Amino acid sequence: MKFKRKKKCLHCKCLYKLSKYNWDRQMYCLKPECQSVRKKQSQKNWLSKQKKDDLFSSKENIQRVQEWRKNNPGYWKRSKQKTPLQDLAFSQHFDIKRDTDIDESEQKLALQDLANSQVYLMTGLIAHLTGDALQDSVVKNMRHFIFKGQSLFDSKMK
Repeated sequence: MKFKRKKKCLHCKCLYKLSKYNWDRQMYCLKPECQSVRKKQSQKNWLSKQKKDDLFSSKENIQRVQEWRKNNPGYWKRSKQKTPLQDLAFSQHFDIKRDTDIDESEQKLALQDLANSQVYLMTGLIAHLTGDALQDSVVKNMRHFIFKGQSLFDSKMK
């Protein structure tokens, strides 16, 4: 079904171009004052509907909450889990060989640069090999390669 390309805003009465995604429900233009009126009207409608439906104050809901509280005493007093939400970082083992031609300050700088660039190197290499530079895809492939490498090292150790 083809939709109208322009419609009159309920607030400012100006013609505006309809969105192709919600053209059948759009009633207001994109001006900030019209969006403010739309938000107020939407909030008013939602509040009046909630009073009418009485969503969470029925006897069944009150009884359900009381029963849950009885089965879970002290739930709100429990301490929150203190473990960080991070992925495991796997350690890497390197055999570092000293080069006698490079003095110690230059060697530290070179090692520091290498350590900082490993993440970029790995990310760029994975993006190049897979042909996909999306962050989610790179992370997925990186995890796959890490576990694959771990399994290779684990099999050598046995």
